[in-house]
Amino acid sequence: METIKMTADEFWRSDQPRVLFNSRDACAVEQAALIQAWSEQEPALSGHLLFASSGSSGDRKWVALSKEAILASAKMVNEHLSAVPSDHWLLALPDFHVGGMGVLARAYASACPVSLMPGAWDAQKFHALVADKKITLSSMVPTQLFDLVEAGLNAPESLRALLIGGGRLDDAIYQGAVDLGWPIIETYGMTESSSQIATSEVCGRNLHILPGWETRMTSDGRLSIKAVSYT
Repeated sequence: METIKMTADEFWRSDQPRVLFNSRDACAVEQAALIQAWSEQEPALSGHLLFASSGSSGDRKWVALSKEAILASAKMVNEHLSAVPSDHWLLALPDFHVGGMGVLARAYASACPVSLMPGAWDAQKFHALVADKKITLSSMVPTQLFDLVEAGLNAPESLRALLIGGGRLDDAIYQGAVDLGWPIIETYGMTESSSQIATSEVCGRNLHILPGWETRMTSDGRLSIKAVSYT
């Protein structure tokens, strides 16, 4: 499915389940074809998107998320960002992961445009696109931010928030990005939670639980996360 179609009403309102996968991964392609056929026969998966995830370790697992849950997560993040229709997202993450799909969902939920970064990741190309298209919002993983810092690229003036997720952000990379003017927002989330659970303010390192989530520590020292009603 073309990425741009994932910002259309037809995609978000369709009840047909969709399996998202890396088309360059032969094993994922084979599994996805089987799971797509199976999911279309499962009424409980109506209106769901299925993502491949290895979690923190182990073999590939397939996680089914309802579009309702993905859009609820998008609404939480949009409210934290004060996203409005005049914003403009740049998608620099693969759409077959929940991080990339989260960008598309946020753009759809806030009725703002989203531009796609074509081809392989390239820090110079990302920087040029942000400046040329007056991008205001984007999202990436720490290794991509490292490339921006390593290249010594200053943040374009239009960008007001750059969300960083998918792994721990090194202190030196964070400080280097801040020194170059990048408006960093650190995040924590999981595929199973439809993206973010906690997030910081711009250039702040303390993460706060987003509305719509409850957390607690269990007796054996584990973090328990529960979704609650969010409108």
